[in-house]
Amino acid sequence: MAGVIALRPASRMRFLPAYADLGLVFLLVALARLQRVPEMSATALQFSQRKYAVVPDLLDRHQVASLYSYTLLLLRSFKWSGDEPLPNTPALYGEPRMEELLLELLPRIEDATALRLYPTYSYLRVYKQGDVLTWHFDRPACEISVTTTLGYKADGLWPLWIEGPLGVSSVEAEPGSAVLFRGNECRHWRDEFFGALDTIGRVRQDLQTGLGDLGVAFDA
Repeated sequence: MAGVIALRPASRMRFLPAYADLGLVFLLVALARLQRVPEMSATALQFSQRKYAVVPDLLDRHQVASLYSYTLLLLRSFKWSGDEPLPNTPALYGEPRMEELLLELLPRIEDATALRLYPTYSYLRVYKQGDVLTWHFDRPACEISVTTTLGYKADGLWPLWIEGPLGVSSVEAEPGSAVLFRGNECRHWRDEFFGALDTIGRVRQDLQTGLGDLGVAFDA
């Protein structure tokens, strides 16, 4: 686990000089641990206060174009199944490329939240005209949820509504940018989508906080 330090038992510390100041040793250990705590950026501060934040350009434009094309290719290659909230909307759980992306983005997401995180799963869904994502909380594995738009054909962005400690907010993110939020604490939803069929690809990446090595105070 990142940030965890192993302390040698006292009986095995004979290499220390007899005059060693153990108080100094403990101070050095404490300082070493402090260096492992992620820096509290402006995004991380917003995330800790509002329980959501937008990360601009989490993916660069080449990644966005490549992943969007890849998603459309997947749609043409085989029949997708839906899920309980949207049974007639294509969705894929644990798609290999999206699982790779989950790991690739992990350091950036840790920086944006000031938390040590463990990846849990990825989810890809392509929304169609008329889709509505009713309000819900995510399951416990989704302590930190990340949603990223890969592309769309519509008159404008499709907002995600999040009910956090400061009230309800409509949050929009351009393709490649991401919305981070505490999915199992904040009720969230999307109103009806008025874009064209098979046009929005979204990568849903959910992460779990690593107990014992947290950059901000919270109850896990």
